Amino acid sequence: SAATALAAAGLQPDLVILTDPGHWAMVHLHFAGVRCPVAMPLSAARGTWRVGEPVRLLNQGTLLERELLAAVGVEAPLAEPHGTVAATALELALAATRGPVTLAGLDLCALDSETHVRPNAFDTLLRDGDGRCAPHHALAYDRARLGESGSRIVGGVRVRVSRSLETYAGWLSHRASAVRGRLFRLHPSPVDLPGADPVDGARFGVLVATAPPCPAGARLNAPARWPPEAARRDAARGVLARWSEILARGAARARGGPWAEVLGGSPGLADLAG
Repeated sequence: SAATALAAAGLQPDLVILTDPGHWAMVHLHFAGVRCPVAMPLSAARGTWRVGEPVRLLNQGTLLERELLAAVGVEAPLAEPHGTVAATALELALAATRGPVTLAGLDLCALDSETHVRPNAFDTLLRDGDGRCAPHHALAYDRARLGESGSRIVGGVRVRVSRSLETYAGWLSHRASAVRGRLFRLHPSPVDLPGADPVDGARFGVLVATAPPCPAGARLNAPARWPPEAARRDAARGVLARWSEILARGAARARGGPWAEVLGGSPGLADLAG
């Protein structure tokens, strides 16, 4: 959802992380017209082919991804899911550099009726759908109130949080505490993030100037060479056939004993049951 705002500011990202399987994730990318690689798991939203930029696969460690990626011989870095794309981006950043990592725009709250940085695809669509009986500001307000778990006034502005944002903040605080001294937060919001040191523009400039040097040029692996479609279909069929055999054997054993023993004796079956 930050891609459109970056484009409007004339900032071209080096990499966009896409983990949301929902339709709106691709709407953000299409509105922004990004011209950079997109890193994503197999479960992320479809439609990156319309953006026209190379895809770098991530592996979130699920059974489906492990089996399918192994079947087609594609290696992808492990990026465990945490419910928010910001966490995946943070993990990749911490793994990709020895220097400081700075979070920008991670408010973890809505400011009154503003749920995302502007401009963004949601705001454009709300404006397209407004009318005399449903003006834009009313639509934005209703959206900000949806799922709200609490709010307070900070500096004359209503700050709204939801259960999902509270969950993200809790995980990010835990992660920040584990890498204390490496993680910073530019112009932080009213929602605290213990472990991430708050910085202003001037200190951010000092961080960049004094960070350890990094190799010049792209540091991403080249896009994987995908096998032809027929080979991919054969690989998927092979995975499904193997799973069917595991399930059939498990069902046969289950007729003569408790499920706990059946699942305990077959890691593959336990994974499929999960």
